[in-house]
Amino acid sequence: MFGDLPEVERRLAADPSAATRKAGTLGWEPILYLAYGRLPLPAAAGNAVAIAERLFRCGADPAARFDDGWGNPFTLLTGIIGLGEGVRPMHPRVADLAPAFLDAGTDPFDTQVLYDTSIAGDTAFWLKALYKRSVERGDAHRWTEVPKNPRIGGIMGMSAVDYLLGNAVSYNHIARAEWLIGHGANPNGVNAYSKIPHHVGAQVAGFSDMADLLVKLGAKPVALGGQMSFVAASARGDLAEIRRLAKENPGYLRHPGPLIQAASRNDVAVIDLLLSLGADVDRPGSQGFRAIHNAGQFGSADAAKRLIEAGADLNTRGSNYHASPLGSAVFWNQPAVIDLLVPHSRDLFALSRIARLDRLAAAAAEDPALVHERIPDTGDTPLFALPDDEDAAEAVTRILLVHGADPKATNLAGDTAEAAARKRGLDDAADLMRNWPRHIQ
Repeated sequence: MFGDLPEVERRLAADPSAATRKAGTLGWEPILYLAYGRLPLPAAAGNAVAIAERLFRCGADPAARFDDGWGNPFTLLTGIIGLGEGVRPMHPRVADLAPAFLDAGTDPFDTQVLYDTSIAGDTAFWLKALYKRSVERGDAHRWTEVPKNPRIGGIMGMSAVDYLLGNAVSYNHIARAEWLIGHGANPNGVNAYSKIPHHVGAQVAGFSDMADLLVKLGAKPVALGGQMSFVAASARGDLAEIRRLAKENPGYLRHPGPLIQAASRNDVAVIDLLLSLGADVDRPGSQGFRAIHNAGQFGSADAAKRLIEAGADLNTRGSNYHASPLGSAVFWNQPAVIDLLVPHSRDLFALSRIARLDRLAAAAAEDPALVHERIPDTGDTPLFALPDDEDAAEAVTRILLVHGADPKATNLAGDTAEAAARKRGLDDAADLMRNWPRHIQ
């Protein structure tokens, strides 16, 4: 990670097996630390390729990976390419490391990379680069066949290119959609999640150019009617049509989609109109997420401000991911919306992660039971949600302990918050938990 090439060479010369030995805070082999490291040191970037080559010569595994806890393989390519949810930064030497990894035997059909690159910008660069390598290996058929395992597309009964086309349509990625259809994706297929045909999905999202492209490339045109026409009019920002359809059928306003989409687009004009016509500011959509959640995810600060003024519930969590509106904004790293939500939030997990100490202390004092709240899927309490900065983590830990958090409580994996902090290198916070309550304030 530090890019100390002479020291790497010295250690490998003394013990070549060090290239494959798992160690460090995460228990990874060295090549994984290189792929996922982003230390702002000239040597870390400058020597990355040379170090990778030496590690491979000594037996480093080009298929090295770890599981993210959800059954997804995070590989060497996943590490250097980044992107994905939260738009993680690419490795500064990604253009050189990717060929080096692939030449060493890393599989170009990388399901996590295909997902991560499918939601972070309209470019077919990685599709082209990785597909070319698959062709050279003679296994490009994996892109167009339905896999038997639950990896990308498989659990939905579709191929990788068909799954990815759904993402391209949903994000209005024209270049990606064109490439995918040109390489076997079915323009008459359906979105993996909503099961809505792609042409319908493009229309209801207000993506006219995408809808036209799909038809041009073979999709059967689908005319919208009823509720779908109302959703599409809202997505297009057609205020006159919204008014006309709502007057014709006020029941259309019960559909949460238009308000949620408007929040995603930061379209305050549509939000104002829908609310004035009687739309419910807190009607949940899929996974229990509401318009305020989507404002957080997409960084729609104007929309978030308007929804807050309209009385949106800022603390109810979605049914999936157990995310509050602030949690959504924190996960997607949307600082403008975070600033709007923090003063109102009672989400100790999110407040802890971003070390908003004053609000964290106030929320815990208002309702001390919140320090014992648990995430259903993991059993984690707020003490498990410490920030990465060691000083901030210690400050957060102190606030939570002062307000009654139990440092000995275990999560579903049987870990204590102290153990979790120590695994992350947050030793001061871990020590504080260990010595509490003897080491008080």
